[in-house]
Amino acid sequence: MPPKRMTANPARPARHRAGKPVAGHSSSESDSDEEAPPPPSAIPPPPKAASAGKIIGSLNRIDLNARRNELQIAAEERRLAAQRAEKLAVEQGFVTEDEDEGSKNEESSEEEEDDDEDDDDEEEEEEEAPRRLMLKPKFIPRSQRGQSTKDAQKDDEAVEKAKEEARKNAIDRMVEEQLEKDRAARATRKKHWEDSDNSSSDVDTTDDIDPEAEEAAWRVRELKRLKRGRATMEQREKEREEVERRRNLTAEERAAEDEAHLARQRSEKDSKGKMSYMQKYFHRGAFFQDETEKAGLLQRDIMGSRFQDDIRES
Repeated sequence: MPPKRMTANPARPARHRAGKPVAGHSSSESDSDEEAPPPPSAIPPPPKAASAGKIIGSLNRIDLNARRNELQIAAEERRLAAQRAEKLAVEQGFVTEDEDEGSKNEESSEEEEDDDEDDDDEEEEEEEAPRRLMLKPKFIPRSQRGQSTKDAQKDDEAVEKAKEEARKNAIDRMVEEQLEKDRAARATRKKHWEDSDNSSSDVDTTDDIDPEAEEAAWRVRELKRLKRGRATMEQREKEREEVERRRNLTAEERAAEDEAHLARQRSEKDSKGKMSYMQKYFHRGAFFQDETEKAGLLQRDIMGSRFQDDIRES
């Protein structure tokens, strides 16, 4: 069974009423309590050698140069932030007062931070944190408002104009160089064609040697061309007449003509004979047809002819 002090309800504190003594306490007891001396305060024992060694070791691990560099970087960041804020205020119509006092305070704070490098880490973080920049508005007359913005715009326009002029000048120089190259190339080609050393050309220029003979030859060629055109027209007219004649015939007459034409082709084919082994005629195409017709080579009977092979006996 658990003890009673664990199961009993906790005692409620007595309610205090003004002018009424608390139950269980008397004035004599309060007087005795007031007269009783306070208990002696506990004096902490001196630190041990081990803890002192740890503190000394942590101090030795502190890099003063790195901490000084960090402070310088933080100061530079604050300075750049102040410059940006001042520029923004000027563009919006406000300016800030000189920050000489702020720079002095920053220098003094940096010296104090260098002196207090051995303080706690929390204090160092608070000192290294960038300060909030406070801007004080200053009235600017209406005539002077936006003057810096206009000047900056004018400077930008001047720079852009200078760049555009430089680009145009560069383009003009490139065009002039290309034109000079083209002129030099044309002069070189002209000199090549008109060079007196190259008077003997590869081209056979026999024009205007005998104009009368050339005109006579041209007349002959023109007459032949007209003759060929007239023959073509006559051939076309003959074909048209033949077609009209065939259309006017009856079916029996057309069949009789076709049969006679086929019989004539068969007789011509039989009269030529059959080709022997490796005795096939190959047409040479449209070249040299005039010579073939003049020589009568198309009327030869080469199918049944026999030729003795030329055999070299040695």
